[in-house]
Amino acid sequence: ESEAPMPAAPNDSICNATPLIVGASCNGIPNGDNTNAGSEDGEFDAPECFLGVPNSVWYSFTAPASGFVSVSTDFDLDVANPNEDTEMALYRLGSGSCDDPASLEYITCNQDGGNIKEFNAVLNSVKVTPGETIFIQVSGFLGADGAFCIVVDEVMPPANDNVCSATALVMDATCDGIPNADNTFATQQDGEAIPACFSENTATLWYSFVAPASGFVAVKSDLALSGDNEPI
Repeated sequence: ESEAPMPAAPNDSICNATPLIVGASCNGIPNGDNTNAGSEDGEFDAPECFLGVPNSVWYSFTAPASGFVSVSTDFDLDVANPNEDTEMALYRLGSGSCDDPASLEYITCNQDGGNIKEFNAVLNSVKVTPGETIFIQVSGFLGADGAFCIVVDEVMPPANDNVCSATALVMDATCDGIPNADNTFATQQDGEAIPACFSENTATLWYSFVAPASGFVAVKSDLALSGDNEPI
């Protein structure tokens, strides 16, 4: 006699999205599972980074004061059926209601952004409006399902993340192998240009200098770093 399939989690629907606390960890214990989850009528069936029909569960959080968050499912879980190939998309609710998936305004998505498990989804330094409710759609690549952990953290972009806050450099100064820059959690400003040699998703910092009398300069970041520094 066959057993009845395990029912989908209550947060299979958008209006039943599970609230997440920004900054809370899961300590390696799953707080999500998309087993037997499906797609609601009208649910976005193809965020740009998803592949296959979503078998998604939903989460929500209140955007923190900094206006930037990172969301991750990249954890190594000691469970019988982990989902190690997650897809994740972020939305805000527009003028409609959660009963109408078309009311959700797409923000961004990711798959295969993990470092611990390379096929798990991670979103770094996503810009949000403080106080707004953000919805998270978690699915599995080509129907992958199972237990996962999802956390939301507030992040603070570096001080020189924006053009008007560019860090002034002194001509001919050296860094002697000690980093003077770190673009971790850096973002792309609204309307910021993307040079032809940059990737589409930039994590930029800004610097400035006063041009010397000769009218010629050399600018480089190709320097060896000492100690435990991890250069990009």
